[in-house]
Amino acid sequence: MDDYLDMTRDFEIKKKKNTNDKKNENEKKCHVVIRFPLTLKELFEKETGEDLQTCIEQKRHVGQVELDRDKLKVNERIMRSFFEEPIRRIVDHVNMLFTKPDVMDVPHILMIGGFSDSKMLQYAIQKEFGRRHVTVTVPHEPGVVVLKGAVVFGHDTGAISARIAKYTYGVAKRMNFIEGKHDERHKIIDDDGIIRCKDLFGKFVEIGESLKCKESFQYEYKSPDSKCNSFEV
Repeated sequence: MDDYLDMTRDFEIKKKKNTNDKKNENEKKCHVVIRFPLTLKELFEKETGEDLQTCIEQKRHVGQVELDRDKLKVNERIMRSFFEEPIRRIVDHVNMLFTKPDVMDVPHILMIGGFSDSKMLQYAIQKEFGRRHVTVTVPHEPGVVVLKGAVVFGHDTGAISARIAKYTYGVAKRMNFIEGKHDERHKIIDDDGIIRCKDLFGKFVEIGESLKCKESFQYEYKSPDSKCNSFEV
């Protein structure tokens, strides 16, 4: 397990620091060197009964991926291909956010989180949104910024003025049945003899809604059980 963790840490470092932000003419000759524990090589050969070096030489990336003792040399173009799809999805997602009225006039993008350390991602974001005159800022150690923000919030909950609801929240409820609007399958008659529709969803907060710090909502519901009193949620 220690060897595996060491390898993933080394991969993370190479992902952030050693991958160029844009393509260059010499990338076919450039390699990214990643520590490859011998225990993993031994495990592969034990499980498959094949020699790892031979398998690498027989694959389509022959000459682009090499194993030299405890070092795996990966061609920079191959290394880049690992991240092209997630980067494209991130750019598409941010583009989608900019179509929303609350976001379309935002003049700044602050890149935080571990992947924001990637030069490839930084280049893609700056290229896509810089032409819109959006300022892209990458703070020092963007991965640590998230941790620091959590610490600040722990000491001062007012440090975050508002949050965007990740989900829609609410409760199951009943209401008077409306012909043509409600599903006949949910039509019932309550104890008080009133025709109602059951299994409706009463929303408190909708996904994507901005919630201010310490903001509260108050709703009053009446239990369908005639023996229960009304209560506040």
